[in-house]
Amino acid sequence: MDIQDVTFDEATETYQRARLDAIRAWGAERQLPGPVQIEIGSNQGRFLKGLARLYTDRSVLGIEIRRRFVEVLSEELTDEGLTNAQALAADANLALPLLFADNTVERIYILFPDPWWKKRHAKRRLFTPEFLGLLANKLRPDGLLVIKTDVEPYAEIVSELIDQSQRWRRVMPDDPAWPEDEDQWPKTTREGKILRKGLPVWKIYAEPTGELQEVDGLEVPMERFAKPEVTIDRSRGRRPRLRK
Repeated sequence: MDIQDVTFDEATETYQRARLDAIRAWGAERQLPGPVQIEIGSNQGRFLKGLARLYTDRSVLGIEIRRRFVEVLSEELTDEGLTNAQALAADANLALPLLFADNTVERIYILFPDPWWKKRHAKRRLFTPEFLGLLANKLRPDGLLVIKTDVEPYAEIVSELIDQSQRWRRVMPDDPAWPEDEDQWPKTTREGKILRKGLPVWKIYAEPTGELQEVDGLEVPMERFAKPEVTIDRSRGRRPRLRK
């Protein structure tokens, strides 16, 4: 891959040096030919593997911050012969600027991100104006951002951030940009469990407008979320069992 010449802020360059170097080394050893689709927060990779089987003419990349999940997933991708899929242990806020030029990524999927339920943890939530700006930079003009969550207040916050941004246009079901192939997408373990319980899943699709916008002054609500009634298997074994 062509590593991008990016300089981060001083604190990131100083305290994240090892992680930045690891991402650069990973990218220098790999190629992602053809259109690229990315899943951020690939967890154990059920969706990623299904995506690789569905789009054999695409390269699919899972970016997951938990290294133990990536190690197991990488082995499974090799064992199953999914040569068009790869997994990277990294923070997407660091990996995307280094690995991808602007206007090059076909799709970005973010499925059931951790809502960080408590108010004091809200600052750890993934979606911020800055993060959405980064995604808008990397997607192609005809690219698509796919977000799913089972937490209604989180869906409302993300929708509001997108709606108040000049950089995004939400795609609605009657829109020509609505993905015709969405019914073919694999389900994450989390989504399958939610649907079996008859609980709702909120879907947010958006495309970049190509506009620029300052993020100063845009605020993200820091409310506490109530947990939906869906349990997660936390039993231990060789394969990490925390599932989304």
